[in-house]
Amino acid sequence: MGVWAEMGEEEMALFLEEAQELIQEMELGLLGLEEADGHPPREAVDALFRAAHTLKGSAGMVGLQAVEGLTHAMEAALDRLRDGAPLTGHLLGTLLESVDELRQLLAAFQQGETEPEGRWRELVERLSATPQPQLEAARAPSQPASLEQPEAGSASDWEIRVRIAEDCPMPGVRLYQIAVLLEERGTIVSSTPSRSELEEGVDSHQLVVRWRGAGQAEALEEAVSSVGDVAEVSVGRWTEPAPSSDRAERAAARRRSASAEVQSVRLPVESLDQLLNLVGELVLDRNQLADVQRLLAENDGVDRAREALSRILGHLSKVTDQLQEQVLRARLLPLRTVFRQYPRVVRDLAASRGKRVRLIIEGEDTRVDRSILQRIDDPLMHLLRNAVDHGIESPEVRIRAGKPQEGTVVLSAAQQDDRVVIEVRDDGGGIDVNKVRDRAVSRGLLSEAQAQAMGEDELMQMIFAPGFSTREVADTVSGRGVGLDVVQREVSALNGAVEVTSAPGRGTRFTIKLPLTMGIIKGLSVLVDGQCCILPMSGVAEVIRLDSRCLLGTGKGQILSHRDELLPVFILADALGWGERDGRGGVGGRPAVLIQVEDRKMAVVVDEVRGEQEVVIKQLPASLRRSRVLLGATIGADGRVALILDVPALAAIAWRRGDGDGQDPRRG
Repeated sequence: MGVWAEMGEEEMALFLEEAQELIQEMELGLLGLEEADGHPPREAVDALFRAAHTLKGSAGMVGLQAVEGLTHAMEAALDRLRDGAPLTGHLLGTLLESVDELRQLLAAFQQGETEPEGRWRELVERLSATPQPQLEAARAPSQPASLEQPEAGSASDWEIRVRIAEDCPMPGVRLYQIAVLLEERGTIVSSTPSRSELEEGVDSHQLVVRWRGAGQAEALEEAVSSVGDVAEVSVGRWTEPAPSSDRAERAAARRRSASAEVQSVRLPVESLDQLLNLVGELVLDRNQLADVQRLLAENDGVDRAREALSRILGHLSKVTDQLQEQVLRARLLPLRTVFRQYPRVVRDLAASRGKRVRLIIEGEDTRVDRSILQRIDDPLMHLLRNAVDHGIESPEVRIRAGKPQEGTVVLSAAQQDDRVVIEVRDDGGGIDVNKVRDRAVSRGLLSEAQAQAMGEDELMQMIFAPGFSTREVADTVSGRGVGLDVVQREVSALNGAVEVTSAPGRGTRFTIKLPLTMGIIKGLSVLVDGQCCILPMSGVAEVIRLDSRCLLGTGKGQILSHRDELLPVFILADALGWGERDGRGGVGGRPAVLIQVEDRKMAVVVDEVRGEQEVVIKQLPASLRRSRVLLGATIGADGRVALILDVPALAAIAWRRGDGDGQDPRRG
């Protein structure tokens, strides 16, 4: 523990980060073995063994004996799997419990506990008591393909594997005695542990020797077994593999890994946040310089100043664009950072509910901003638990419905323009709208009259209401009315939206749409009733000036005939609730922004279009955060506050107002 106590904060953080990655790798690898039917692929076990071995070595170097001891026991159990021992459900469960305990131990050490209590000693005993492969199994074809039975009198390189009994008080001495015995009968080409380690008294119960000589397998086994405390011994001919593409690939992989380490660097999130703030200030300065240039252009006798300013602005624009791109790219992380923990969550919850559920993950390499990644975990956790607990039926119910016993939950992610779309869908029983209506009324969330007047789509949205739950009895997972309201609240705080669709008997789909980044966006600056507003360019299709000859009057407003399309016309001030509706024909000659949300397009009338610019998103004050149409705010080139509008929310409100049943968008 002394080395750990002497480590600096940066060294501790680096060790913990690497340790957590290795633990996560082991957990995913163990979950992958569950479908191996007791005989996992050798390469999968090898990968797990390497991860455990690496973590054991790192923990030993920093003096974390509990972590070192537990990973050593895991390593030994995995080594027995490599030697042909079957993978039982008990062993797999113990290994997964050990992964959980490793996380707890690291957390305890991080909090300054020098001797964490935990269950690691109990788990070491359970792993050590795992049934061993029988001697016959060690001699069977379950050995590596390159290991063959030696023939009598043949001289070749042989591999001899020895395991000393766990209760042996001096295993290192026994291993040394075996090495001396083999040297008397032939030549030891190599051994693990090495000859020098054996002489120094290594603390190990296993020995693997590459031995050259002649004789029969039975005679060698008898000779080695004559040394006391030998629990197991196996002998097989080792054929030297020729140089292969596999070896070349491993060497190339090591080179690629080393090259990647040189070309990459890990930065604290705080440093990236500071860089992003600096970029934001540079963008604001550039916008203000652009405004100065416009003012100078209106005066005479300042040609040289105007040219110099134009040159400076061009260079500043280039530098800020490059800096912004690099910083934003550095902040983007793959969603698998969060996704990789969910297979275990789904597995454990399904087992506790007596269900069989398979989780399929798609698009885990999709990248999002760090700030989004940190906050999307809770919403996704709630949706996955909801899918397993409420969506997927029990095996008996699924069989009666003609479905396979095993349910499927799909977690997918994809980038669409400047937004990330994450879906959680299941093939369960779907959402019963009538049950939702009854529960909403019984919990006092709706009156009977309100419930009867609502359509199915509106009723479906009630599952996001605080306090709503369809479970009659609360437990550790469901029933307290805390869940989907958290999803909607967290997603809204990220300037995103969540939607739900369901088909009875076929399943449910939750769709989360999030911005790619929360820092800087490209927007169109417009003026509305004297207030500067920003429309994100992701929702802007075109800017036009309305021609009265292309406007058609209807009972609900006006329609624009534009390029063989008929588009509804809305006045932005009206949609925002800032002014009264203009009379028919009052928008001719005014500028309009054509906005598009999915397959719906409309013309939004503004007072003035100022142009496209990059804006830094600033958080709104608490009193405005519940507004449905505001993404945030920024500082305009003139130093005044500009409001950043949510185009999809704005379009939805405009459509409802056009139907005559809109609400004031300023209300939460």
